[in-house]
Amino acid sequence: MPMKYIKKVSMVALFALAPLVVSAGIYGGFPNSATLAKDAVEADDYYAGSGNVDISGSILGDAILGGGNIFVSGPVGQDVLAAGGVVNLSGAVGDDVRVAAGTVLVKGEVGDDLIVAGGAITISAPIAGDVRVAGGTVVIDAPIAGNVHARVGELILGEHAVIGGDLVYEAGNVAEVHSGAQVAGVITYTQAKWVGTKEERQGVLVAMFGMWTIIKIAVLFGIGMLLHVLFGRMSMRFVEQGITRFWGNALRGLIILIVVPVVAILAMVTLVGIPLSIFVLALYGVLLALGCFYGPIIMGSLILKLVKQSTEYVVNWKTILLGAASSVVVGLIPVIGGLAGFIFMLAAIGVIAVSEYDRFVAAR
Repeated sequence: MPMKYIKKVSMVALFALAPLVVSAGIYGGFPNSATLAKDAVEADDYYAGSGNVDISGSILGDAILGGGNIFVSGPVGQDVLAAGGVVNLSGAVGDDVRVAAGTVLVKGEVGDDLIVAGGAITISAPIAGDVRVAGGTVVIDAPIAGNVHARVGELILGEHAVIGGDLVYEAGNVAEVHSGAQVAGVITYTQAKWVGTKEERQGVLVAMFGMWTIIKIAVLFGIGMLLHVLFGRMSMRFVEQGITRFWGNALRGLIILIVVPVVAILAMVTLVGIPLSIFVLALYGVLLALGCFYGPIIMGSLILKLVKQSTEYVVNWKTILLGAASSVVVGLIPVIGGLAGFIFMLAAIGVIAVSEYDRFVAAR
């Protein structure tokens, strides 16, 4: 496979997976840190994914990086492809730079083109090629040898900005140009249909986030009520057994989550095992879906039981709504929230599997 094709595929993958990379880096999905020491030299391409990536050494090939915080202070001989929460490039790069991040700081020279997407972007080092940028607030305060194409909320040309080619940009307002800034080519400005002020954009994001939260609660509540109406006695049994044997069920759920797909895939090596594996994987998918919806129901019933200090287990629209809201709100807490929701899902998977298996054995 040609190297240029591999680089393009890597770039597309990084940009497409940027949200996941950021979430994993912030919330602990990656190892805590990845470091290339100052005196180290990587003769080939370098790959790293971590909560914090610190590249102080030299990389002769490409640097392909993902994480919460990415710092590159050492030189990179070829391309840099990075996706993260914060990307800080202060080392020189021999070829292209492609970055997707919330905050991007380009403080080291770039030997060819710069392609960047992010929220707050600052370019304060010379770029030997073209610049293509999409972001919120973009500051250019360094020489750019080629053309600049930008779709931004706000564009600022600092006193050290010297653009050797054309400046083509779309923004809410005309660029803020400081004394000393120069553009050798043609400036083409297009008024964005709506960009709004920083406060307005933040307000829209908050409203969208609030709406998404309400939708998640509504979906969990609606499906939870549907399950309760269709399988009332079953739901009551799941909740009671799920709470009384909570940690045991969570452990069973974890085992099922890991073991079942492995066994099903291994069984596919035989012709006879293929239909059975497909059937088991279908049941596995149903079980996971039920776990996602019964987990919040168990959470709501447990919270109500603790609040009322009752000895009875209750499943009704109040506990289902309480569980849906609680699971979504708790899920907003970094690390702990996601872990809590995951454990309740495991407990639901464990109790559903064991309860239905026991009922199946009893009916035989």
